[in-house]
Amino acid sequence: VFLLTVFKLPEWLYKYLRNKIYPVHTKQTLYPVLFTLARVAYLVNRGIAHLRFMDFSVIPGKLGYFLWKFGIINMWKRFLLRNYHVPKNQLRKVFKKNN
Repeated sequence: VFLLTVFKLPEWLYKYLRNKIYPVHTKQTLYPVLFTLARVAYLVNRGIAHLRFMDFSVIPGKLGYFLWKFGIINMWKRFLLRNYHVPKNQLRKVFKKNN
């Protein structure tokens, strides 16, 4: 499950792993090393995403506060992240229907 959040499985690997699915009540083998590696890959991917979007809500302490106070987070969001603009003719007119 952790590998699915890091990258998309190739179809051949998905079909191979699909054949190894057993019911919940059967005794299954454990792979603690593979599980640990997959979890570490997931956590690294998640950490990179937090740094990429400057999301410091999960970091305790004063680091996020100082980055916000000195304007580094605003600068990062303004200059380094993509800004997607939707043309006005493609916006849905949801509120106009209700009014």
